[in-house]
Amino acid sequence: MVGTRPRTGFIRSLGNDVLAPSSDLVRVLPTLQLPTYPEIFAVGDIIDWDEQKTAFKAMAHADAVAKNILAYTQGKALKAKYKGAPEGIMVTLGPTGGVLYIPLFWGWCLCLGDWIVRKVKAVDLVVPKAKELLGY
Repeated sequence: MVGTRPRTGFIRSLGNDVLAPSSDLVRVLPTLQLPTYPEIFAVGDIIDWDEQKTAFKAMAHADAVAKNILAYTQGKALKAKYKGAPEGIMVTLGPTGGVLYIPLFWGWCLCLGDWIVRKVKAVDLVVPKAKELLGY
């Protein structure tokens, strides 16, 4: 893992098998439940899932977990399985620019610049979409 690490040490109090030994990230099932504690769900940067840690991915985690918590509290089978989300990153460089990087197959990647980033993210940093998702 490169960069900062989530502080997950306190979760070890649930048992030595809750965190992955090599990364100290929380082990989860595809339903994003802890294997030994099915009533506990985990999302975001703390999960031991082989993917980039981004807000985009956390939103996909939250979608699966919200569905699964509703099913769990109603005694129904959990059907929402997190399979991962597309890799890539969009970095804004001020209100009019940026770069979008999307890895493709066989090591090739697609890099797009200012126009697409401005249309998707740079002008408002996706704040209106976030407010809509949060009900503001």
